[in-house]
Amino acid sequence: MDYHELRVREGAMAEVDLIRIRLESERLAIAANAAALEADRARIALFREMGAAEFPPVVFSDTFDGEAPAAPAPDMERALEQRPDLKLARLAVDVGRRNLALQRALATPNVDLVFGWKRTGGLDTMLGGVQWDLPFFNRNEGNIAAAGGEIRAAEAALAAATALAKAEVNAAQADYQIRRRQVTQYLGTLRDRAVESQRIAQAAYREGGS
Repeated sequence: MDYHELRVREGAMAEVDLIRIRLESERLAIAANAAALEADRARIALFREMGAAEFPPVVFSDTFDGEAPAAPAPDMERALEQRPDLKLARLAVDVGRRNLALQRALATPNVDLVFGWKRTGGLDTMLGGVQWDLPFFNRNEGNIAAAGGEIRAAEAALAAATALAKAEVNAAQADYQIRRRQVTQYLGTLRDRAVESQRIAQAAYREGGS
């Protein structure tokens, strides 16, 4: 900007052109800030997907020049195993099954044998008997049915969460492939055009053009 302001003061450049350049400079600065913000959001989202609690800066170990590396085939089984939402869904199914086993156990009558002795008025008396819970034919059918319903609901939730997880993994793979093609096809061309545009602009400035 100092170069253009100097040219305006010397009368070699119209002030309206300086204003246009300032606006373009500010527009580029805003676009750069927006891109930096989007990069920060993507970095944080990446670390969150990795299960990290901290989001340190990322530095690429290698410069990108040429074709983007192909993504490995997604390990669907590992992805489904590590997702926290699926872990909770599987835990809900396991809890439901354990509850069903408990309710079925409670349906079985508890029969206890009682044996002992006591002394009353100097006389020893032996005691024996059988005791059980009433009603004797209570089979706990209501709680068993409720537990079975909870299992079916938990299994349905697990199936839905699994289907969603598979769809997200496949969508992420497809998104990477699309972006990889974009980078491979257009990055080199855009970079070459930017270099050529910079060369032309520098040549024009050296010749005193605007």
